[in-house]
Amino acid sequence: MDECDLGAITLTRKATPTRTLSVSLPEAVAWFAGERHSDRPHCVSPVLLTTATVLGSRLPYPKRQRLKRFVPALVGTANDGQDERRSLIAMDWLVRVYTPAWLRLVPALDLAQLSLTEHSPVLTVTDAAAALEGPLATVHRVAWAAYTDTLWDRHDRPHSASRNPSSRCAGGCDWPSNRPSSSRPTHTTAAPVPVRSNTTSRRCWRRPPPPWRTR
Repeated sequence: MDECDLGAITLTRKATPTRTLSVSLPEAVAWFAGERHSDRPHCVSPVLLTTATVLGSRLPYPKRQRLKRFVPALVGTANDGQDERRSLIAMDWLVRVYTPAWLRLVPALDLAQLSLTEHSPVLTVTDAAAALEGPLATVHRVAWAAYTDTLWDRHDRPHSASRNPSSRCAGGCDWPSNRPSSSRPTHTTAAPVPVRSNTTSRRCWRRPPPPWRTR
């Protein structure tokens, strides 16, 4: 097993204790370069080594085996002066490709993901922060709206089973029975104003702050 036959080996998720036909991607690179068995070959750029380790451990089996074709290209990338450029390319991919892919799963965030997808190439950390500022605020706003809607639904649900579902709240306060559906507050509306009963001074239910403001 002196020479590395890329067609015969199988890439594993994790590092292996000994050199066999089943090795991780970094170990395959070390083998191909003629180094001792290790998951940290000296001939690979630290940036590329980290990327190879993460991809090899997270990709499913079929896609992980396709990484074998990159083994020869990884050899000799250490100390080639390209690590800063590689880091910027990775950051640009995170901002303009990876993040929009997750935002695309939520229809309310379509504009946020389009603003990142159509953004100019990210060349610095400052560019990345500026590009993410608007979409991040949109994510917080949509998450807060969904959070408050859920709380209102939970608050209104017990009333539907009562004889007069909209006359009193869980705290014992009178609540107008003719309250229109449009009166439900959104994320920008202030907390519901307490309504005092004629016979009690208990306060009506109040909306708690969002999770990220309680830390």
